[in-house]
Amino acid sequence: MKFKQTVLAGSIMLATTLTPMIDAQAEGKKFNDVPQGHWSFNAITDLANKNIVAGYGNGIFGFGDNITRGQVARMIYNYLKPTDDPNINNPFTDVKGHMFEKEILSLSKAGIMSGYGDGNFGPDNILTREQLAAVLTRAFNLKATVTTTFKDVEKNYWATNAISALQENKIATGTGNNMFEPKMVVTREQYAQFLYNAINIKGKPTTEQEKENNGSTTTEPEKPEKENNGGKTTEPENPGKDNDNGTTNQEDKAPPTLNKVEVGKKTYKAGESVQVSVEAEDDVSGVQYVFIDIKGPGGEEKRETANYDSQTKRWIANIPLSSYAQPGEYIVSTIVMYDNADHPVVYRGGRDFNANFNVENDLGSDQQPPTLNRVEVGKKTYKAGESVQVSVEAEDDVSGVQYVFIDIKGPGGEEKRETANYDSQTKKWVANIPLSSYAQSGEYIVSTVVMYDNADHPVVYRGDRDFNVNFNVTAN
Repeated sequence: MKFKQTVLAGSIMLATTLTPMIDAQAEGKKFNDVPQGHWSFNAITDLANKNIVAGYGNGIFGFGDNITRGQVARMIYNYLKPTDDPNINNPFTDVKGHMFEKEILSLSKAGIMSGYGDGNFGPDNILTREQLAAVLTRAFNLKATVTTTFKDVEKNYWATNAISALQENKIATGTGNNMFEPKMVVTREQYAQFLYNAINIKGKPTTEQEKENNGSTTTEPEKPEKENNGGKTTEPENPGKDNDNGTTNQEDKAPPTLNKVEVGKKTYKAGESVQVSVEAEDDVSGVQYVFIDIKGPGGEEKRETANYDSQTKRWIANIPLSSYAQPGEYIVSTIVMYDNADHPVVYRGGRDFNANFNVENDLGSDQQPPTLNRVEVGKKTYKAGESVQVSVEAEDDVSGVQYVFIDIKGPGGEEKRETANYDSQTKKWVANIPLSSYAQSGEYIVSTVVMYDNADHPVVYRGDRDFNVNFNVTAN
Protein backbone atom coordinates (compact mmCIF):
# COMPACT_ATOMS: atom_id res chain seq x y z
CA MET A 1 0.00 0.00 0.00
CA LYS A 2 1.31 3.43 -0.94
CA PHE A 3 0.56 6.56 0.97
CA LYS A 4 -0.34 10.03 -0.13
CA GLN A 5 2.76 12.19 -0.37
CA THR A 6 3.37 15.87 0.17
CA VAL A 7 6.22 17.19 -1.93
CA LEU A 8 7.92 20.31 -0.64
CA ALA A 9 7.52 23.36 -2.85
CA GLY A 10 10.25 23.75 -5.40
CA SER A 11 11.78 20.40 -4.44
CA ILE A 12 14.55 21.74 -2.23
CA MET A 13 14.25 25.51 -2.44
CA LEU A 14 17.74 26.04 -1.17
CA ALA A 15 16.75 24.21 1.71
CA THR A 16 14.60 27.07 2.85
CA THR A 17 11.69 24.78 2.31
CA LEU A 18 13.34 21.75 3.80
CA THR A 19 11.58 20.73 6.95
CA PRO A 20 13.00 22.56 9.95
CA MET A 21 12.51 19.53 12.19
CA ILE A 22 15.61 18.10 10.53
CA ASP A 23 17.98 19.33 13.16
CA ALA A 24 21.73 19.28 13.35
CA GLN A 25 22.45 15.59 13.36
CA ALA A 26 26.06 15.78 14.35
CA GLU A 27 26.95 15.41 18.00
CA GLY A 28 26.61 18.71 19.78
CA LYS A 29 23.98 19.83 17.27
CA LYS A 30 26.42 22.01 15.34
CA PHE A 31 25.74 23.29 11.85
CA ASN A 32 28.36 23.37 9.12
CA ASP A 33 27.34 26.84 7.93
CA VAL A 34 27.27 28.60 11.32
CA PRO A 35 30.77 29.89 12.14
CA GLN A 36 31.77 29.14 15.74
CA GLY A 37 32.94 32.70 16.28
CA HIS A 38 29.72 34.27 15.07
CA TRP A 39 27.57 36.18 17.57
CA SER A 40 24.58 33.89 16.90
CA PHE A 41 26.47 30.60 17.39
CA ASN A 42 25.57 30.06 21.06
CA ALA A 43 21.91 30.92 20.51
CA ILE A 44 21.55 28.63 17.50
CA THR A 45 23.37 25.76 19.20
CA ASP A 46 21.34 26.07 22.40
CA LEU A 47 18.01 26.17 20.57
CA ALA A 48 19.04 23.26 18.34
CA ASN A 49 20.01 21.15 21.35
CA LYS A 50 16.53 21.80 22.73
CA ASN A 51 14.91 20.89 19.38
CA ILE A 52 13.42 24.36 19.10
CA VAL A 53 15.23 25.36 15.92
CA ALA A 54 16.58 23.09 13.25
CA GLY A 55 18.18 23.23 9.88
CA TYR A 56 17.62 21.95 6.39
CA GLY A 57 19.37 18.61 6.75
CA ASN A 58 22.96 17.56 6.00
CA GLY A 59 24.20 19.83 8.79
CA ILE A 60 22.94 23.05 7.16
CA PHE A 61 21.15 25.68 9.24
CA GLY A 62 20.46 28.19 6.48
CA PHE A 63 22.78 30.87 7.83
CA GLY A 64 22.04 34.15 6.05
CA ASP A 65 18.65 33.08 4.70
CA ASN A 66 15.60 35.21 5.39
CA ILE A 67 13.22 33.61 7.89
CA THR A 68 9.72 32.78 6.66
CA ARG A 69 6.47 33.16 8.56
CA GLY A 70 5.96 29.40 8.51
CA GLN A 71 9.41 28.77 9.97
CA VAL A 72 8.74 31.32 12.71
CA ALA A 73 5.51 29.51 13.56
CA ARG A 74 7.31 26.15 13.72
CA MET A 75 10.02 27.38 16.08
CA ILE A 76 7.64 29.08 18.50
CA TYR A 77 5.42 25.99 18.40
CA ASN A 78 8.42 23.80 19.24
CA TYR A 79 9.11 25.92 22.31
CA LEU A 80 5.59 26.47 23.62
CA LYS A 81 4.43 22.91 22.82
CA PRO A 82 0.70 23.73 22.75
CA THR A 83 -1.85 20.92 22.87
CA ASP A 84 -2.81 19.86 19.36
CA ASP A 85 -6.45 20.11 18.35
CA PRO A 86 -7.30 17.69 15.50
CA ASN A 87 -10.54 19.61 14.87
CA ILE A 88 -8.95 23.04 14.72
CA ASN A 89 -10.54 25.44 12.25
CA ASN A 90 -8.48 26.57 9.25
CA PRO A 91 -9.35 30.19 8.37
CA PHE A 92 -6.62 30.45 5.70
CA THR A 93 -6.74 29.57 2.01
CA ASP A 94 -2.97 29.07 1.61
CA VAL A 95 -2.12 26.83 4.58
CA LYS A 96 -3.86 23.49 3.92
CA GLY A 97 -1.26 20.85 3.05
CA HIS A 98 1.64 23.14 3.95
CA MET A 99 4.43 21.49 5.91
CA PHE A 100 3.78 23.89 8.82
CA GLU A 101 -0.03 23.71 8.70
CA LYS A 102 -0.38 22.30 12.21
CA GLU A 103 1.95 24.89 13.74
CA ILE A 104 0.40 27.85 11.91
CA LEU A 105 -3.15 26.92 12.86
CA SER A 106 -2.17 26.32 16.48
CA LEU A 107 -0.47 29.72 16.81
CA SER A 108 -3.31 31.42 14.95
CA LYS A 109 -5.86 29.95 17.37
CA ALA A 110 -3.75 31.17 20.30
CA GLY A 111 -3.71 34.69 18.87
CA ILE A 112 0.08 34.68 18.45
CA MET A 113 0.15 34.96 14.65
CA SER A 114 -2.52 36.20 12.27
CA GLY A 115 -3.07 36.47 8.55
CA TYR A 116 -3.36 39.41 6.20
CA GLY A 117 -7.13 39.83 6.52
CA ASP A 118 -7.81 38.52 3.01
CA GLY A 119 -7.90 34.82 3.92
CA ASN A 120 -4.16 34.35 3.37
CA PHE A 121 -1.48 33.64 5.97
CA GLY A 122 1.57 33.82 3.69
CA PRO A 123 3.52 30.87 5.17
CA ASP A 124 6.45 31.29 2.77
CA ASN A 125 6.60 35.09 2.99
CA ILE A 126 9.50 36.70 4.77
CA LEU A 127 9.15 38.52 8.08
CA THR A 128 10.14 42.08 8.93
CA ARG A 129 11.48 43.25 12.27
CA GLU A 130 8.26 45.04 13.19
CA GLN A 131 6.22 41.91 12.41
CA LEU A 132 8.63 39.81 14.48
CA ALA A 133 8.24 42.22 17.38
CA ALA A 134 4.46 41.74 17.25
CA VAL A 135 4.76 37.94 17.18
CA LEU A 136 7.24 37.71 20.07
CA THR A 137 5.21 40.16 22.15
CA ARG A 138 2.13 37.94 21.86
CA ALA A 139 4.01 34.64 22.25
CA PHE A 140 5.76 35.71 25.47
CA ASN A 141 3.07 38.10 26.73
CA LEU A 142 5.54 40.98 26.83
CA LYS A 143 4.41 44.28 28.28
CA ALA A 144 5.62 47.82 27.67
CA THR A 145 5.30 50.45 30.38
CA VAL A 146 7.18 53.13 28.45
CA THR A 147 7.35 54.09 24.78
CA THR A 148 10.40 53.06 22.79
CA THR A 149 13.27 55.49 22.42
CA PHE A 150 14.20 54.31 18.92
CA LYS A 151 14.38 57.34 16.62
CA ASP A 152 12.89 55.56 13.60
CA VAL A 153 9.73 54.22 15.30
CA GLU A 154 6.72 56.53 15.16
CA LYS A 155 4.92 57.01 18.45
CA ASN A 156 1.45 56.12 17.13
CA TYR A 157 2.48 53.32 14.75
CA TRP A 158 0.75 49.91 14.87
CA ALA A 159 3.96 48.15 15.98
CA THR A 160 5.14 50.80 18.46
CA ASN A 161 3.89 48.95 21.54
CA ALA A 162 5.46 45.65 20.44
CA ILE A 163 8.80 47.27 19.62
CA SER A 164 8.68 49.12 22.94
CA ALA A 165 8.12 45.80 24.74
CA LEU A 166 11.14 44.19 23.05
CA GLN A 167 13.34 47.14 23.98
CA GLU A 168 12.09 47.39 27.56
CA ASN A 169 12.56 43.65 28.14
CA LYS A 170 16.08 43.80 26.63
CA ILE A 171 15.22 41.33 23.88
CA ALA A 172 16.24 43.81 21.18
CA THR A 173 18.55 46.78 21.55
CA GLY A 174 18.49 47.97 17.96
CA THR A 175 20.93 48.21 15.10
CA GLY A 176 23.04 51.06 16.43
CA ASN A 177 22.66 54.83 16.54
CA ASN A 178 19.37 54.35 18.44
CA MET A 179 17.71 52.83 15.37
CA PHE A 180 15.43 49.77 15.17
CA GLU A 181 14.97 49.47 11.36
CA PRO A 182 11.36 48.14 11.59
CA LYS A 183 11.07 47.45 7.85
CA MET A 184 14.22 45.34 7.60
CA VAL A 185 13.76 41.63 6.95
CA VAL A 186 14.94 39.08 9.52
CA THR A 187 17.48 36.36 8.79
CA ARG A 188 17.38 32.92 10.39
CA GLU A 189 20.35 33.59 12.67
CA GLN A 190 18.88 36.93 13.75
CA TYR A 191 15.57 35.28 14.58
CA ALA A 192 17.35 32.56 16.55
CA GLN A 193 19.07 35.24 18.64
CA PHE A 194 15.80 37.11 19.24
CA LEU A 195 14.02 33.89 20.26
CA TYR A 196 16.91 32.84 22.49
CA ASN A 197 16.82 36.24 24.20
CA ALA A 198 13.05 36.03 24.73
CA ILE A 199 13.22 32.51 26.16
CA ASN A 200 16.05 33.27 28.56
CA ILE A 201 14.59 36.58 29.71
CA LYS A 202 10.89 35.74 29.89
CA GLY A 203 10.52 31.97 29.73
CA LYS A 204 7.21 30.29 28.95
CA PRO A 205 4.01 32.21 29.67
CA THR A 206 2.03 31.13 32.72
CA THR A 207 -1.35 29.43 32.48
CA GLU A 208 -3.03 32.81 33.01
CA GLN A 209 -0.94 34.32 30.24
CA GLU A 210 -1.78 31.44 27.91
CA LYS A 211 -5.48 31.98 28.60
CA GLU A 212 -5.02 35.66 27.89
CA ASN A 213 -3.34 34.88 24.58
CA ASN A 214 -5.94 32.28 23.63
CA GLY A 215 -8.73 34.74 24.19
CA SER A 216 -7.12 37.63 22.40
CA THR A 217 -7.85 39.03 18.99
CA THR A 218 -5.19 40.42 16.73
CA THR A 219 -5.70 43.83 15.20
CA GLU A 220 -2.14 44.57 14.17
CA PRO A 221 -1.58 44.03 10.43
CA GLU A 222 1.16 41.68 9.32
CA LYS A 223 1.49 42.69 5.69
CA PRO A 224 4.42 41.20 3.78
CA GLU A 225 7.11 43.62 2.78
CA LYS A 226 8.33 43.91 -0.78
CA GLU A 227 12.03 43.47 -1.46
CA ASN A 228 13.84 46.42 0.05
CA ASN A 229 15.40 49.07 -2.16
CA GLY A 230 14.28 47.32 -5.34
CA GLY A 231 17.58 45.52 -5.42
CA LYS A 232 20.07 44.42 -2.81
CA THR A 233 18.56 43.63 0.56
CA THR A 234 20.87 44.95 3.24
CA GLU A 235 20.28 43.84 6.79
CA PRO A 236 22.38 45.78 9.30
CA GLU A 237 20.62 44.13 12.27
CA ASN A 238 22.97 42.25 14.51
CA PRO A 239 21.00 41.29 17.62
CA GLY A 240 23.71 39.04 19.00
CA LYS A 241 26.31 41.77 18.68
CA ASP A 242 24.17 44.19 20.69
CA ASN A 243 22.96 41.69 23.26
CA ASP A 244 26.00 39.49 23.76
CA ASN A 245 28.78 41.98 24.28
CA GLY A 246 27.13 45.39 24.13
CA THR A 247 29.30 46.64 21.29
CA THR A 248 28.51 47.89 17.83
CA ASN A 249 31.12 48.65 15.19
CA GLN A 250 30.48 52.30 14.37
CA GLU A 251 33.25 52.60 11.76
CA ASP A 252 31.94 50.08 9.23
CA LYS A 253 28.30 50.89 8.51
CA ALA A 254 27.89 49.28 5.08
CA PRO A 255 27.87 45.62 3.99
CA PRO A 256 30.18 44.18 1.32
CA THR A 257 29.83 45.13 -2.34
CA LEU A 258 29.52 42.50 -5.07
CA ASN A 259 31.64 43.21 -8.15
CA LYS A 260 31.47 40.05 -10.26
CA VAL A 261 30.04 36.51 -10.32
CA GLU A 262 31.41 33.88 -12.72
CA VAL A 263 31.02 30.14 -13.29
CA GLY A 264 33.98 28.02 -14.31
CA LYS A 265 32.45 26.84 -17.60
CA LYS A 266 29.18 27.03 -19.48
CA THR A 267 28.33 23.32 -19.44
CA TYR A 268 28.67 20.70 -16.70
CA LYS A 269 27.74 17.04 -16.57
CA ALA A 270 25.62 15.58 -13.79
CA GLY A 271 27.93 14.40 -11.02
CA GLU A 272 30.50 17.15 -11.55
CA SER A 273 31.11 20.11 -9.25
CA VAL A 274 30.18 23.59 -10.42
CA GLN A 275 32.82 26.19 -9.68
CA VAL A 276 31.45 29.64 -8.90
CA SER A 277 33.76 32.57 -8.15
CA VAL A 278 32.85 35.90 -6.61
CA GLU A 279 34.71 39.18 -6.58
CA ALA A 280 33.66 41.27 -3.60
CA GLU A 281 35.02 44.07 -1.47
CA ASP A 282 34.44 45.84 1.80
CA ASP A 283 36.68 48.87 2.15
CA VAL A 284 36.50 49.11 5.93
CA SER A 285 36.46 45.79 7.77
CA GLY A 286 36.79 43.36 4.85
CA VAL A 287 34.65 40.46 3.67
CA GLN A 288 34.23 37.68 6.25
CA TYR A 289 31.85 35.06 4.75
CA VAL A 290 30.42 34.31 1.30
CA PHE A 291 27.65 31.76 0.64
CA ILE A 292 26.68 30.82 -2.91
CA ASP A 293 23.46 29.15 -4.11
CA ILE A 294 22.71 27.58 -7.48
CA LYS A 295 19.21 26.78 -8.71
CA GLY A 296 18.10 24.15 -11.22
CA PRO A 297 15.25 24.09 -13.75
CA GLY A 298 13.00 22.25 -11.31
CA GLY A 299 13.50 24.83 -8.56
CA GLU A 300 15.97 22.71 -6.58
CA GLU A 301 18.75 24.73 -4.93
CA LYS A 302 22.09 23.91 -3.35
CA ARG A 303 24.31 26.09 -1.17
CA GLU A 304 28.03 26.00 -0.48
CA THR A 305 30.35 28.15 1.58
CA ALA A 306 32.97 29.89 -0.56
CA ASN A 307 36.65 30.01 0.42
CA TYR A 308 38.94 32.94 -0.28
CA ASP A 309 41.68 32.37 -2.88
CA SER A 310 44.52 34.79 -2.14
CA GLN A 311 46.04 34.31 -5.59
CA THR A 312 42.97 35.23 -7.63
CA LYS A 313 41.55 37.42 -4.84
CA ARG A 314 38.19 35.75 -5.31
CA TRP A 315 35.80 33.76 -3.15
CA ILE A 316 35.35 30.32 -4.73
CA ALA A 317 32.78 27.58 -4.09
CA ASN A 318 32.71 24.14 -5.68
CA ILE A 319 29.09 22.99 -5.63
CA PRO A 320 28.57 19.26 -6.35
CA LEU A 321 25.81 18.17 -8.70
CA SER A 322 23.95 14.93 -8.12
CA SER A 323 24.58 12.17 -10.64
CA TYR A 324 20.83 12.37 -11.24
CA ALA A 325 20.69 16.14 -11.58
CA GLN A 326 17.96 17.39 -13.87
CA PRO A 327 19.36 18.55 -17.23
CA GLY A 328 18.77 22.10 -18.42
CA GLU A 329 19.73 25.64 -17.53
CA TYR A 330 20.86 26.44 -13.98
CA ILE A 331 21.51 29.84 -12.46
CA VAL A 332 23.58 31.23 -9.63
CA SER A 333 20.54 32.31 -7.63
CA THR A 334 21.83 33.97 -4.48
CA ILE A 335 25.03 35.41 -3.02
CA VAL A 336 25.00 36.08 0.74
CA MET A 337 27.94 37.98 2.23
CA TYR A 338 29.01 39.26 5.64
CA ASP A 339 31.78 41.69 6.44
CA ASN A 340 33.90 41.56 9.59
CA ALA A 341 31.51 44.00 11.26
CA ASP A 342 28.81 41.33 10.76
CA HIS A 343 26.81 43.31 8.20
CA PRO A 344 24.95 40.90 5.90
CA VAL A 345 23.85 41.56 2.35
CA VAL A 346 21.88 39.42 -0.12
CA TYR A 347 22.36 39.66 -3.88
CA ARG A 348 19.94 37.81 -6.15
CA GLY A 349 20.57 36.37 -9.60
CA GLY A 350 18.45 37.90 -12.32
CA ARG A 351 18.15 41.12 -10.36
CA ASP A 352 21.63 42.07 -9.21
CA PHE A 353 23.72 39.90 -11.54
CA ASN A 354 23.38 37.21 -14.23
CA ALA A 355 25.36 33.97 -14.11
CA ASN A 356 24.07 30.73 -15.62
CA PHE A 357 25.26 27.39 -16.95
CA ASN A 358 23.86 24.21 -18.48
CA VAL A 359 23.80 20.69 -17.07
CA GLU A 360 23.81 17.57 -19.23
CA ASN A 361 22.73 14.17 -17.95
CA ASP A 362 23.31 11.05 -20.02
CA LEU A 363 21.99 8.70 -17.31
CA GLY A 364 18.54 10.23 -16.91
CA SER A 365 17.38 12.62 -14.22
CA ASP A 366 15.39 11.97 -11.06
CA GLN A 367 12.53 14.44 -10.76
CA GLN A 368 10.37 12.72 -8.11
CA PRO A 369 10.92 12.22 -4.36
CA PRO A 370 10.81 8.82 -2.64
CA THR A 371 7.56 6.92 -2.11
CA LEU A 372 6.56 5.59 1.31
CA ASN A 373 5.16 2.05 1.27
CA ARG A 374 4.90 1.04 4.93
CA VAL A 375 5.60 2.20 8.49
CA GLU A 376 5.78 -0.27 11.38
CA VAL A 377 6.77 -0.33 15.05
CA GLY A 378 8.58 -3.27 16.61
CA LYS A 379 5.89 -3.96 19.21
CA LYS A 380 2.70 -2.42 20.51
CA THR A 381 3.87 -1.67 24.06
CA TYR A 382 7.15 -0.27 25.36
CA LYS A 383 8.33 0.58 28.85
CA ALA A 384 9.76 3.98 29.73
CA GLY A 385 13.53 3.85 29.19
CA GLU A 386 13.35 1.41 26.28
CA SER A 387 14.04 2.25 22.64
CA VAL A 388 11.17 2.26 20.16
CA GLN A 389 12.01 0.51 16.90
CA VAL A 390 10.34 2.04 13.86
CA SER A 391 10.88 0.61 10.39
CA VAL A 392 10.05 2.18 7.06
CA GLU A 393 9.71 0.61 3.64
CA ALA A 394 10.40 3.17 0.93
CA GLU A 395 11.49 3.28 -2.68
CA ASP A 396 12.81 5.65 -5.29
CA ASP A 397 13.01 4.00 -8.69
CA VAL A 398 15.63 6.33 -10.17
CA SER A 399 18.29 7.55 -7.76
CA GLY A 400 17.35 5.62 -4.62
CA VAL A 401 16.54 6.74 -1.09
CA GLN A 402 19.34 8.68 0.61
CA TYR A 403 18.04 9.73 4.06
CA VAL A 404 15.07 8.84 6.27
CA PHE A 405 14.17 10.74 9.45
CA ILE A 406 11.46 9.44 11.80
CA ASP A 407 9.57 11.35 14.52
CA ILE A 408 7.48 9.93 17.35
CA LYS A 409 5.07 12.00 19.42
CA GLY A 410 3.81 11.39 22.95
CA PRO A 411 0.47 12.13 24.62
CA GLY A 412 1.79 15.42 25.97
CA GLY A 413 2.87 16.63 22.54
CA GLU A 414 6.57 15.91 23.09
CA GLU A 415 8.41 14.79 19.95
CA LYS A 416 11.67 12.96 19.31
CA ARG A 417 13.49 12.46 16.01
CA GLU A 418 16.05 9.89 14.95
CA THR A 419 17.88 9.21 11.71
CA ALA A 420 17.03 5.79 10.28
CA ASN A 421 19.69 3.42 8.95
CA TYR A 422 19.20 1.10 5.99
CA ASP A 423 19.09 -2.62 6.78
CA SER A 424 20.19 -4.48 3.66
CA GLN A 425 18.76 -7.79 4.94
CA THR A 426 15.22 -6.57 5.57
CA LYS A 427 15.47 -3.78 2.95
CA LYS A 428 13.96 -1.41 5.47
CA TRP A 429 15.06 1.86 7.04
CA VAL A 430 15.18 1.32 10.81
CA ALA A 431 15.39 3.85 13.65
CA ASN A 432 15.71 3.05 17.35
CA ILE A 433 14.28 6.01 19.24
CA PRO A 434 15.13 6.05 22.98
CA LEU A 435 12.42 6.85 25.49
CA SER A 436 13.25 8.72 28.67
CA SER A 437 13.06 6.75 31.90
CA TYR A 438 10.48 9.35 32.90
CA ALA A 439 8.50 9.16 29.66
CA GLN A 440 4.80 9.89 30.04
CA SER A 441 2.55 6.84 29.92
CA GLY A 442 -0.08 6.60 27.22
CA GLU A 443 -0.49 6.31 23.48
CA TYR A 444 2.30 7.51 21.19
CA ILE A 445 2.26 7.87 17.42
CA VAL A 446 4.79 7.89 14.63
CA SER A 447 4.12 11.51 13.70
CA THR A 448 6.37 12.25 10.72
CA VAL A 449 8.57 10.48 8.19
CA VAL A 450 10.88 12.72 6.15
CA MET A 451 12.82 11.27 3.22
CA TYR A 452 15.35 12.42 0.63
CA ASP A 453 16.46 10.65 -2.52
CA ASN A 454 19.98 10.84 -3.96
CA ALA A 455 18.88 13.71 -6.18
CA ASP A 456 18.12 15.66 -2.97
CA HIS A 457 14.35 15.68 -3.43
CA PRO A 458 12.61 15.86 -0.02
CA VAL A 459 9.16 14.58 0.90
CA VAL A 460 7.20 14.73 4.16
CA TYR A 461 4.65 12.11 5.25
CA ARG A 462 2.50 12.81 8.32
CA GLY A 463 1.04 10.27 10.70
CA ASP A 464 -2.23 12.12 11.11
CA ARG A 465 -2.80 12.23 7.36
CA ASP A 466 -0.77 9.72 5.35
CA PHE A 467 -0.49 6.68 7.65
CA ASN A 468 -1.56 5.48 11.11
CA VAL A 469 1.01 3.83 13.37
CA ASN A 470 0.84 3.96 17.15
CA PHE A 471 2.11 2.21 20.28
CA ASN A 472 1.71 2.45 24.04
CA VAL A 473 4.23 3.38 26.71
CA THR A 474 3.96 2.22 30.32
CA ALA A 475 5.89 3.39 33.37
CA ASN A 476 8.56 1.17 34.89
